[in-house]
Amino acid sequence: MNWTDDQKKVIETRGSNLLISAAAGSGKTAVLTERLLSRLLDKEDPADIDEFLVVTFTRAAAAEMKERIAVKIAEALKSDPGNTHLYRQLTLVNRAMITTIDGFCSRVVRSYAPAIGLDMAFRVGNSGEIRLLEADTMKAVMEAAHEEAVRDEAFAERFYRFLESFAPAKDEKSAEELIREVFKVSQSAPYPDEYLRMCRDGCRAGSFDELNEQPWMREYWESVSAKIRRGLEAVAEGEDLMSLEGAPAAFGPIMAAYRGFFETLTAVGPHYKELFEAVDGFAKPRTPGRIKASESEELKESLKAVKAEIDGIIGYFAEEALPLAPGLMLETLQKSGQVLDMLVLMTERYSEAFDEAKRRRGVVDFSDLEHLALRILRQDRQRTAAAREIAAKYREVLIDEYQDSNYLQEEILTAVSRIEDGEDNYFCVGDVKQSIYSFRQARPDLFMEKYDTYATGSGAAGYAEIGAGGDSPGESGGTAMEGRRIDLHRNFRSRPELLDGVNAVFKRIMRREVGGIDYDDAAALMTGTLDAAIVLKESDTSQEREQRSSAHITEVLAVCTDEEDEEGESVLDDTGSAGRIEAEGRAIASEIRRLVATYDIDDKKEGRRPLTYRDIVVLVRAVEGVAEPLRRALIAGGVPAVTQQKSGFFNSHEVVIVLNCLSALDNPRQDIPLASVMKSVIGGFSLEDLAAIR
Repeated sequence: MNWTDDQKKVIETRGSNLLISAAAGSGKTAVLTERLLSRLLDKEDPADIDEFLVVTFTRAAAAEMKERIAVKIAEALKSDPGNTHLYRQLTLVNRAMITTIDGFCSRVVRSYAPAIGLDMAFRVGNSGEIRLLEADTMKAVMEAAHEEAVRDEAFAERFYRFLESFAPAKDEKSAEELIREVFKVSQSAPYPDEYLRMCRDGCRAGSFDELNEQPWMREYWESVSAKIRRGLEAVAEGEDLMSLEGAPAAFGPIMAAYRGFFETLTAVGPHYKELFEAVDGFAKPRTPGRIKASESEELKESLKAVKAEIDGIIGYFAEEALPLAPGLMLETLQKSGQVLDMLVLMTERYSEAFDEAKRRRGVVDFSDLEHLALRILRQDRQRTAAAREIAAKYREVLIDEYQDSNYLQEEILTAVSRIEDGEDNYFCVGDVKQSIYSFRQARPDLFMEKYDTYATGSGAAGYAEIGAGGDSPGESGGTAMEGRRIDLHRNFRSRPELLDGVNAVFKRIMRREVGGIDYDDAAALMTGTLDAAIVLKESDTSQEREQRSSAHITEVLAVCTDEEDEEGESVLDDTGSAGRIEAEGRAIASEIRRLVATYDIDDKKEGRRPLTYRDIVVLVRAVEGVAEPLRRALIAGGVPAVTQQKSGFFNSHEVVIVLNCLSALDNPRQDIPLASVMKSVIGGFSLEDLAAIR
């Protein structure tokens, strides 16, 4: 295979921690497989496949990687049939530690359970059993709290204030759900107890000095700073307009006032009281009315638009970022802290009771496996003898989909690497732009810490602090790391026209504060190689060719449904309504018929041939409830279409009709099966026919 220069670096780089920022379609799995194979085929120091720990996101990905490696080894044996080392690898590949983080933790716990006094008879509970235990535990914890409230007046005041805050209308389900959510977040931290203590401490602010020292104030300041930066950018845009000939002079002092305002906020820094006073003391300038005849009306309108944006940013400060006067804010935070303190207390009680319930039944869940593995690998944050023993087995620790890791998993995997022994063997691959599991407590900031600090050239490596940014000891791993970053930008799956469209959209909407990364040239997708290309038919006239000269660009097709809102306007929605799907199906069918009638395709295997329906795929965001109605709409529009059904054979449209036919034959008085058959292609009746017959 012809590898790109960056792919070769990934395959060949040794002796360094690596972060591979691999864009969609960049061939990361192939490169990772080739890197492992190159270690097996190293003439000076050939490795065994079971000397690598490869952590993947799913079992399917682990199975696929094992299969790829086995195929590669088999191919290598064809050219070197006498290589006994490669034959050995074929026998080892099935027992190689290529697995999910849960699979690895399970192996560690079962191998070292006696080291932490764990009964070897434990089992992993199934999801239904765990959910029942959760529900029973929550019920018991809430009942116990109500009983304590009867006995303890001070506790009752705090507990009922908590319920009033989070369980309106006397429905405790929302409060219970909140406790579960805090519990789940705490379990994604290496040390949950310390994380909850940090949460409790973060609720307390007796003065503004204490408030300014809270870790969450940094996030608050980051959001405020982003608005200040945008305000200064808008001011600069206004100043650029003022430098043009004909600019209304009245806007000059206005832009100067705005610049002074934002520079004052920058100088104040993350201090609520000072920020409030600066914003409260600023009077927004009035928009000028008439301008001189020699001044540009067009520039006036542009400057008014800039001023409106700046005023909106100032409104954000007054209404959202700084909604209360300093004294009232401090008082509100103190009262809120009492409620949040009770939330943490209830979470701690739930955690203890849930652990006890699982212990009585001898079951663990997947979160328990990770925490038990960490107990085996680290004591008082120091690596144990078990961790050093496991680390000695693995030449390298490789982590796929690194953007979806969390601090707990990072602590576990760094413990079994050799980083703390002075040997860099930590390999991470992922793409922060594809991070979608924050709701499962994934921490893409782990990826970004290395992305920002690892060296990208051949010079000295940068440094990253694992867990930095989580100020809690319950989060931070505290292991200093250095390494190199290699970016795989090239996409080998998609046409350049599609990538241009994707880049054009995401360069405008993805920023670090909302997407984890600035979608700049370094993050944009680049074109790899293409296996096929659509071309115009030789029979096309020059006019037809000219009309289709831009045929390969990404297009956006707006579809209006027959549905209308209260004002009679057409509804454009993405809720999956029947009207929308049908309207989209008609539009898609029309476009597909045009493509098939217009284009030939250069196929890598078959050469040049007409574009056919089987060359076209329609992608939908979700299959359920959308794919089947869309398929029927395409067929009605004259386009043959198939879809992969998750619902099973007996739920497919054709089989349901046949079953309804059998039901109607068995008992014609069953109206619904009979109507289904009459409306189908078997009966051919229209809805009007059915209504008349009825």
